[in-house]
Amino acid sequence: MDAETDSKGNPGLVNIKGLSKPDGKIEWMKGPLNVDIHSMILTSIMGGQSQILIQYDLFGIQQKFIDPIPIEKRQLNES
Repeated sequence: MDAETDSKGNPGLVNIKGLSKPDGKIEWMKGPLNVDIHSMILTSIMGGQSQILIQYDLFGIQQKFIDPIPIEKRQLNES
């Protein structure tokens, strides 16, 4: 995969490929319904809210915006 910015300066991952098994061939990352995921770009929409633009191949290149899942901050237990 490559880390790049799109024409609007949004950061993302493109050309997302890997091995499904050690002796396999390099293939697109798979998503739900076994679609080939080509890229994931973090975008900003009106009001400062962020969404992720997913580009995938399902009978041709499609795209869909999804909301990012927040990562919770966890405090380490001090012993």
